[in-house]
Amino acid sequence: MVAIVGPSGSGKTTLLMACSGLIPVSSGHIAFDGTKLPLGDEKAMTSWRQKNAGIIFQNFHLLPSQTALENVAISLELRGDKDAFDKARETLHHLGLGHRLDHLPGALSGGEQQRVALGRAIVGTPPLLLADEPTGNLDQENGHHVMELLENQVRHHGTTLLLITHDPVLAARCDMQVHILDGCIKDITGTGKTV
Repeated sequence: MVAIVGPSGSGKTTLLMACSGLIPVSSGHIAFDGTKLPLGDEKAMTSWRQKNAGIIFQNFHLLPSQTALENVAISLELRGDKDAFDKARETLHHLGLGHRLDHLPGALSGGEQQRVALGRAIVGTPPLLLADEPTGNLDQENGHHVMELLENQVRHHGTTLLLITHDPVLAARCDMQVHILDGCIKDITGTGKTV
């Protein structure tokens, strides 16, 4: 679990979006599991994201006309998984939303919407989770619950979590904290080294 911390405007979200290939990178490269990502090739990056990354946005980005079940199943459907809805149903039950499967996002609380977004990100058990302030729009109780769910995913499935947060309590729960200021890494703590 790696926390990316720093003040607003320091480049945290830009780093996360670059790591996911959702924004262009003007120089250098990004490697995942020892292989450079095909950053200039949108079709190849889409395929890479489908197989390797779950993304959790601060503002949920759920499809408003789709039910909770459909929102979670969509990533698997796009991969051609015939069991997409069964896996989505199981994931939502695990997240405590088994009773909300057929509800549209507008009928869900903020905490429930964030758990649906989390379900969409983890349903395919990706090796990498990219989370941009996943608790930023939640009250303390719901934020704590979402963080526990993220930790569970990391600990039980071997997932790597890259977490953007302003919350020093959440950052302290991570194995490593990367401190960013003005687009530059200022230091890394939790690993015994400083950059």
